[in-house]
Amino acid sequence: MTENYLPEATQRSQSPPPGVAEQQGTADIVKAQASGLSHGSVQAGKHVAEVAREQASGVAAETARQGMDLLQQAQSQLAGQAAHGQQRVAKQLLSL
Repeated sequence: MTENYLPEATQRSQSPPPGVAEQQGTADIVKAQASGLSHGSVQAGKHVAEVAREQASGVAAETARQGMDLLQQAQSQLAGQAAHGQQRVAKQLLSL
């Protein structure tokens, strides 16, 4: 009589009870959903960063344009003031 019998604990470990299998399945579903959510969050973050970069670039371009406009206005005003000052000096010199 040399029959080998597996211990009772080994026989039970081959197939988990139905409640445990359901919990493992639920855990796998939750893990998959969390992974999908994580991936979606990363993609959304990348999109936000790209939009922010584009907006910052637009703001920088608009700032540069407005700065150039301001510079041109200042140059024009200074040229007008200089011309007016020259005319005043010339009239004063002619009156001498």
